[in-house]
Amino acid sequence: MSNDFFRGEEEREIGFRSTIRSLDPERTVLYLPASDGLDRTTLRLMGEALNEHPGISAVYSIGGGNVGTLQAFEAAGRKPSVFIGHDLVPTFKLSDYQCRSPWRRGPHRVPDSVA
Repeated sequence: MSNDFFRGEEEREIGFRSTIRSLDPERTVLYLPASDGLDRTTLRLMGEALNEHPGISAVYSIGGGNVGTLQAFEAAGRKPSVFIGHDLVPTFKLSDYQCRSPWRRGPHRVPDSVA
């Protein structure tokens, strides 16, 4: 999920796809273009994707709209098994999710707001 106009997001996508191809060439990766990075748009796009592809269980969000992504899973009655996101802000609520931090070892609970 991303806005197609950000170069940094394009590089994230290229790196992610390259790594997935080398680690698991049989894995299908869906790309959901045409997002503006807003939660409302991402909620709609992700909701449509979850309806069309009920096997989706993980998300790598290369840009904004993280809350909308999680709201779409909630509306579908499930949680993603893996959620990787960027651009997390202090008001982003993750308390119901187990998260891994690159600067800490092991899974940990994230406080109600990430600082």
